[in-house]
Amino acid sequence: MSMILAYVNDIWRNIESTIRLFADDCVIYTKIINKEDIEKLQKDLDRLGEWAVENAMKINPSKSKAVRFTRARLKDITRLFVSEHINTGSEQL
Repeated sequence: MSMILAYVNDIWRNIESTIRLFADDCVIYTKIINKEDIEKLQKDLDRLGEWAVENAMKINPSKSKAVRFTRARLKDITRLFVSEHINTGSEQL
C-alpha cells in the first residue's frame, strides 16, 4: 500500500475537479453547469493523463467509465478524452 501512496501522492496537483482515491482506484468528478465546466473537466483529464505518463502509470481503458447524473434530457453527448481513448459518457473508456 505504501508503494501506491508514493506514486499517487501528487496526483491531484493542478486538478480543479474533485478527486477521490481508494487503494489503486481514482475517481474524478465535478458539477457541470455550463460549457466552461466541461472544458475544466477535460483539462483535468488531460492533466491526469500527463501525470500517468510522467509516473509511468497506465490507465486501464477496460476499467474506466464515465457516469452522468442529470434530470435533463440531453441531445448532445459530451465527449471526454483521456490520453488517446475516447469516453462518450455511455461507453467504456
